Amino acid sequence: MRKNILIVLSVLVLVTLTAMPAASIGDYVWNDVNKNGIQDDGETGINGVKVELFYGSGNCYMESNECASRITTFGYGKNGFYVFEGAPQDYLYVKFNLPEGYVFSPKDQGSDDAIDSDADLNTGLTEVFYHGTAGDLTRDAGMYRAEVAPTPAIDITKYTNGDDANTVPGPSIPVGSTVTWKYDVVNTGNVPLTNVRVTDDIIGDICTIGDLAVGETKSCAKTGTAVEGQYSNIGTVTGAYELRMITDNDPSNYFGTTPSPGTGTPGYWKNHPEAWPVDSIMIGGITYTKNQAIAIIAAPVKGDKTYTMFQALVSAKLNVIIGNPDSCIADSITSADAWMGNYPVGSKVEGSSQEWKDGEPLYIKMDNYNNGLLCAQHRD
Repeated sequence: MRKNILIVLSVLVLVTLTAMPAASIGDYVWNDVNKNGIQDDGETGINGVKVELFYGSGNCYMESNECASRITTFGYGKNGFYVFEGAPQDYLYVKFNLPEGYVFSPKDQGSDDAIDSDADLNTGLTEVFYHGTAGDLTRDAGMYRAEVAPTPAIDITKYTNGDDANTVPGPSIPVGSTVTWKYDVVNTGNVPLTNVRVTDDIIGDICTIGDLAVGETKSCAKTGTAVEGQYSNIGTVTGAYELRMITDNDPSNYFGTTPSPGTGTPGYWKNHPEAWPVDSIMIGGITYTKNQAIAIIAAPVKGDKTYTMFQALVSAKLNVIIGNPDSCIADSITSADAWMGNYPVGSKVEGSSQEWKDGEPLYIKMDNYNNGLLCAQHRD
């Protein structure tokens, strides 16, 4: 008795696996290995392909208030299966959606509509057909992986102290300090590369990378000592794919700066005659020896603003002569020199006079410069 029950169950399972529901649309998406548009022996189904059903008018067939779709899977004894059960009696068409990297097989090849591909090569749509009560289980699509031509490519990015400085002047780097050049190399093509090397037009050989897989990035680095002025160099990478040589390059820049000596106030220049870079200085068209200028700087002002202006102007000129930047003060020095030409030391210009109202802004700017508050730092 138990054996009979097992036989009946086996028959039921067999029926479930092989019987297709009535009034159904569907069938098969397969991997057309030989690309001939016909389901040949040994060619297998493709799972995971989205299939949609539309009315001939272009409107999608609705299920549960959504456009109906299926994902091909294993069913009825094969992979790549899909079915729309209970599809309406109407003019319909099916849309097959290509997975990434695949193309459709030629359409309507051979004489047997049950084993050909029905998808348009460009749209993936079948022709519009009338679906009656008998169902239609011949709506198939063949597809295969597209052949991709080998496209070797490589990219290099060169950094100077972490800055991708493609244009001049690049970062400012103190002369004598360490410069680090970093070279990032990436395989941007679709084939692996060999014999990858990095060189520099100034430094020479940087590194040998060797093999570089698709999408892989490797880095090299080199250090040096910053030199004065504008410095530019170019990193170059070369690699090979079979007999083809590929290359890329990337420039980088920096500007080597010499630290300024720093500015000094009138008190500094008065107390450090040995630091004077000159033995005489011209103020307002009059040449003063170093000792004469120091004596005037040390003299009490006594309400005469020409002494105040003299002290600031001498200090500003000396600060520029020793190598401090002057872009922020050059015009003021020229104007202050002209003011001193009109009002030499001892002219008794009072603080309430119009003459000082004209000259005071020049004095204030030079005083700020001498104290390291403008474009040059103060000496330590």
